Amino acid sequence: MGDEGELGKLGLQLGLKTSDNGRFRPKRNPNLMLKRLLVVAALLAVSVAPAGAFMVEPDFQPITPEAFVDDLRQAGFRNGNMPSTRMIEVEGCLLERSAAYTLSLLLESARADGVTIYPLDCYRSFSSQASAYDRRCPVETEEVKSVDPETGEETVVAVKKSRNCSGPPTAAPGHSNHGWGRAVDFGTGRRALACSDVAFKWLQANGARFGWVHPGWAHCGRPGQEPWHWEWGGVTEALPLPITPTFIPEEIEALIR
Repeated sequence: MGDEGELGKLGLQLGLKTSDNGRFRPKRNPNLMLKRLLVVAALLAVSVAPAGAFMVEPDFQPITPEAFVDDLRQAGFRNGNMPSTRMIEVEGCLLERSAAYTLSLLLESARADGVTIYPLDCYRSFSSQASAYDRRCPVETEEVKSVDPETGEETVVAVKKSRNCSGPPTAAPGHSNHGWGRAVDFGTGRRALACSDVAFKWLQANGARFGWVHPGWAHCGRPGQEPWHWEWGGVTEALPLPITPTFIPEEIEALIR
């Protein structure tokens, strides 16, 4: 359908009639015609605009070099107990909504550059953090004994408990930035990112543009390096809302009455 056909269709939906020569004439009040025609023209312009015409390439800067969580603490949220209304899922990755929005932009930009990258591990509830901590740092017990100086008999007087951690560092429950929904472990689709991966180098060069940072303790070359672990450090500017034009005649009619 050509532009004139689209214009006529939209005009009818907005309550405009056409005369025999195809021109619009007001259905009731002539004073509404100009406003309605402006709305029709704007909607038609949006409908024929090329895909991506309204997208702005983000260029945010992170607020902190690690996960920014001050706003969540001030709002009274608790690590590992984030409310579902604050969370959004992106490709199976559940994150706090601000982090989720910028993650979607980051993934889109990476793939536009031909880089293969996927989120593997994202939000962790308090219980999942506790389970992971118990696996990495199981509790070991040690008996504390006293020896009778005369008989040499040993008697257990106490039991000492301690954690014996192995593998990469694991935060205690309630202390992981995954528990705020502002940390992601990335992978290539088959495994976690390695320091030599193209995707990791792309994140180093571009992650900060979307507010995503690689915390110092996880840097390559450190004893506990985790090239896959990235955190949302906040952004210095307000996040823009994506523009998704939607034609709803009833709502438009209410706006221009």
